[in-house]
Amino acid sequence: MQLKMKRSFLLLASLVFLAAVVLAACASTRFKAGTYEGSAMGFHGTVTVKVTLSADKIVSVVAEGNETEGIGDKALQLLPPEIVAAQSIKIDAITGATKTSDAILYATEDALISAGIDPSKLLPVESFVQKNKSLNEDSGNSAADVGEDASSLF
Repeated sequence: MQLKMKRSFLLLASLVFLAAVVLAACASTRFKAGTYEGSAMGFHGTVTVKVTLSADKIVSVVAEGNETEGIGDKALQLLPPEIVAAQSIKIDAITGATKTSDAILYATEDALISAGIDPSKLLPVESFVQKNKSLNEDSGNSAADVGEDASSLF
């Protein structure tokens, strides 16, 4: 009888340990590494975005489109590095290029969803929030000359 209880206890302990190891392995890998594409309508047509992910972070975002020179193309250049810095699409749009900014954010959302990620759960990292908070306090603007808050769209 006692031997049967010891075996049952050892089996149960082994299962608990195995479950803990599996859960730890799952928790350490947030993303499926690779490059994913998304697209959305910008001001002058389709904006495409390529998002490269490692197992635990957004590595790069590249946006392309035929947007207005000096306005929309500014968003194509400035917003992708902000997404990488924030590790989120919950960031502000570029002033004067709201339509293009929204397209970049929607296309990035599309790419993240195709990677199996729920973008609404990717909150901006603390260092990004603090950097932009101090810039806003100093100058009234964020690092990307921010206008309308596009994060409310997601």
